[in-house]
Amino acid sequence: MNNTTYDEVMDFVKDKSEYSNIAPDKIAANSDAIMRKVSVAGEFVKLLANIKNMIHMVRAYCKKQYTKIPKKTLVSVCFALFYVASPVDAIPDNTPVVGYVDDIAVVERVLKSANKDIDDFIEWERQQSSAA
Repeated sequence: MNNTTYDEVMDFVKDKSEYSNIAPDKIAANSDAIMRKVSVAGEFVKLLANIKNMIHMVRAYCKKQYTKIPKKTLVSVCFALFYVASPVDAIPDNTPVVGYVDDIAVVERVLKSANKDIDDFIEWERQQSSAA
């Protein structure tokens, strides 16, 4: 497993200025806004639990509670959450009927590629809550 430290990920993101808005700490800081958006949009209903898990994973990572996330997964999850929160999309969100299609496609693609890592996090989170 290709685990990286928080500092390594932040250095990677800082080196790529075009990715600065997807830094884990910025995603964690904006997680309430992301949840508000996906909670209001009915199109996200089937993905709501997955998006919550992605947000919890990024928050736990930023708090250095859970750091067993490969860099590729962390960056992909942060990108998906940033894309959902961003008002600038391939298809504007206010476009009737299809406004959220691109957001949903991005989230579903990341869920497919990061499924095992997200499942590992969910299992870790369960273990933490049962140990408490």
